[in-house]
Amino acid sequence: PAPNPAEPAARPAAAAPPKPVEMPVVPVPEAIDKVCTNRDFMLDSFIETAAKLGENVAKNPTEPKYRSVRTTNPKIHERLIRPFGGELFMVAVGWKREGECLVLPPSVAADAMTSAVAQLHTTAEERKKARDAAEREKLRAERQAALKAKQEEKERVRKAMEADRREVSARGPAETIHAQALPSGPSGTHRLNLEPDPEDNRQPHND
Repeated sequence: PAPNPAEPAARPAAAAPPKPVEMPVVPVPEAIDKVCTNRDFMLDSFIETAAKLGENVAKNPTEPKYRSVRTTNPKIHERLIRPFGGELFMVAVGWKREGECLVLPPSVAADAMTSAVAQLHTTAEERKKARDAAEREKLRAERQAALKAKQEEKERVRKAMEADRREVSARGPAETIHAQALPSGPSGTHRLNLEPDPEDNRQPHND
């Protein structure tokens, strides 16, 4: 039968909310490697927040509220989820995604989080020191290269000047041009003698 224009069109079914991406479970050291690639301020913020969660669980091992965090909480999302490898680290420790929350099951030891965060902190500090040492070595190498280039240029100029002196010396006195001073006038300045020579006024003799 033809549809009745008076009847409203059926509304499309509402789309189901997207499911959170399921994180693979990787060893803690591998997750630490990922987290340590973040910039220092994000890494420091992640370690600080993760350490606080670990302390809460260690002090209250049987309290469910300390074993659950809502990932939609702005601070939790900014400090734990946004950093690269953040949720991967949490899952590696034992936290599980349940909807909008990450939950640490009772079967996971109360000190698992604090232990993993301690490893993360140690690794992060070691890598910062190694990076700083590499930067210092780079600057030292650049200064040495600049000093070497300066010394080489100085030596090049010295050799060029020495070669010029040898060339001038090899010419000998025969090729040296000696400037002769003109007679000096009363005031000590040089002048040209423009007066006619008396010899030029002699009358020619007729033979």
